[in-house]
Amino acid sequence: MLADLDLLLIAVFCTADDLLPHATKNARRILTDAEVVTLAVAQAIMGIPSDERFLRVAQKRLGHLFPQLPKRPGFHKRRGRLTDTIE
Repeated sequence: MLADLDLLLIAVFCTADDLLPHATKNARRILTDAEVVTLAVAQAIMGIPSDERFLRVAQKRLGHLFPQLPKRPGFHKRRGRLTDTIE
């Protein structure tokens, strides 16, 4: 099952990376917009409504795909800014 989730998230990332406009560089950001979109899709698929709990689970289950995950406030803000794009 994890391999299937990995493949799905890789496909989501590649699609999002191709479709999203490239944002300006920001030295404080550790994730691209495509990675944030991919994490949001993973959160929805895994059915974890809490950002804090999702990021803990993601570190264990998706750490090989995302070696650096943001803290909860940063993830929440970035996902909020990309809500229209995600929909």
